[in-house]
Amino acid sequence: MDCEGLNFDNGILDELVVLTGPSGPHKLGYTFSDIRTRVLPEALAQAYPSRKIERADLITAVARVPPSPSMFQPEKDLMELHGRRIHITGSAAPDADEAKLDYAHGLSPNLQTPGS
Repeated sequence: MDCEGLNFDNGILDELVVLTGPSGPHKLGYTFSDIRTRVLPEALAQAYPSRKIERADLITAVARVPPSPSMFQPEKDLMELHGRRIHITGSAAPDADEAKLDYAHGLSPNLQTPGS
């Protein structure tokens, strides 16, 4: 783990979860890459070389480094499906992993099968 050895208590980690989640100040969740490649290096830059990273460094880093922008834009990316028919076809090998098949089938529980 990247933060192993820093001895962060659960309170700090819980606070970071809130600040970097979609309910945080940015209203958009941070990705793993945001935290790993941008937030942690920013916090480290504040502390290095005189001390190890502290809570304040992490909080400041989150405030300075915004999350990556969303690629999804609901007003543009969703297609109105009312009155449209969608056909999903496919096949699986006889030895396909049942758990993966169940997962794939669970992705579309509200779609009707042809003739239903």
